[in-house]
Amino acid sequence: MKSLLVVLVTICLATTIAAAAPPPLPPGDVAGSADSPALKRPDGALILQYDKKNLDEVTLPLSKLELVRGKKASGNNNAAAPKKSKTVEGETTHLLYVMPAQGTSLEALKHFKDQVQAQKGKLLYECKAAECGGNAAGNSLDGGSTMGMAMYLRGGERVTEKPWSVTWCASHEKLADVRYFAAELPASGAHVSVMTANLADVGQACSALSGRAIAMVDVITGKTAGKK
Repeated sequence: MKSLLVVLVTICLATTIAAAAPPPLPPGDVAGSADSPALKRPDGALILQYDKKNLDEVTLPLSKLELVRGKKASGNNNAAAPKKSKTVEGETTHLLYVMPAQGTSLEALKHFKDQVQAQKGKLLYECKAAECGGNAAGNSLDGGSTMGMAMYLRGGERVTEKPWSVTWCASHEKLADVRYFAAELPASGAHVSVMTANLADVGQACSALSGRAIAMVDVITGKTAGKK
């Protein structure tokens, strides 16, 4: 009887540990995803999140995010917005990449920026860390603070992945060395928005992303819908 009890306890402990084990990085890109023809990823990067629409509208920040008093954003955050922006509409492709091990925010940003320059693109705005405004450490799923660049670009209400999945973690964990640029690619008629960041203070439940950088890339092909 005692030995049976020991076996049952051991099984329960093993089941609990297994259930609590952090999910590993996926073996490949999320199903149905692909790079945008406008910008290619670095070698070894994975697509964690992919969203493509035939027609949508995207507002690109062209100045630092500043507090909007009396207005709230997702996650009970204080809203922030740029004083200067550009709204474009057309076919939109949203991608969230996780960079290869030892990759950095700066390295990822340079990879995408070099492609813009190679296409004779026009840089519309660029910032890093506190220069971008808002909460420099805040991710899309930040809570109880002030909106940062990640949340402005993709608010928490648009993160629909299962909690504590790798993709959810990439939208939840604190950020460091946030870098951003918006650019226009005249040859293809596209606008691009790129935010890169290092994941900081990654918890045990999200440990598959420890030491990794992410890149949030949005490509909009179409006409300018408006300016402000």
